Amino acid sequence: MWIRGRLTHRIAGYGVAIASVALALVISLWLNAAGVRGPLFIPAILLSAWYGGIGPGLLAAGLSILATDYFFLRPMPSLGPIAVEDAAYLLVFGLTALLVAWLTATQRRTATEMERQASLLDLTHDTVFVRDPDDVITYWNRGAAQLYGWSSEEAIGKSPTIFCKPSSRCRSPISRRRCTGLTAGRASWCIRGAMGRA
Repeated sequence: MWIRGRLTHRIAGYGVAIASVALALVISLWLNAAGVRGPLFIPAILLSAWYGGIGPGLLAAGLSILATDYFFLRPMPSLGPIAVEDAAYLLVFGLTALLVAWLTATQRRTATEMERQASLLDLTHDTVFVRDPDDVITYWNRGAAQLYGWSSEEAIGKSPTIFCKPSSRCRSPISRRRCTGLTAGRASWCIRGAMGRA
């Protein structure tokens, strides 16, 4: 079942590549007739590589290069020899198209891998949360939600200091640095049920 779904997604990726290049070609021909020069294939390549990966992205790049040569470079419509300046344009366009396909597919693969690794963090009972350089929570796992009583929807996008209350002694090793200024640098995390909300 899993293999079948993956194969269907792969085939759909190639379908998206062909359909998006065809749509970009139709729009480019329409704009070219209206006096706007230049094909609009880069968005089609981006979409194909993002949705389907490197294979559909490269297919979209190849189809875009062929369509550019056939429909937009003189002699039109033809795949025959072209002028030197058109060859330079086609070379630059081709290299750009391949680079866009590769970068987009790599970015998508990286994002998918990061999502997979983040889902693994939810399997642990350990408390894990991530803060960005501006001290905003960007990730809050199931263990943090169970320990502190705040769901990930409530915690993500907020500073950890909103979960702190002034206290005579700090009950959490995490909060000592971030809750400075609240009672001489000491604070405790607001754990629902035990202390209530901040």
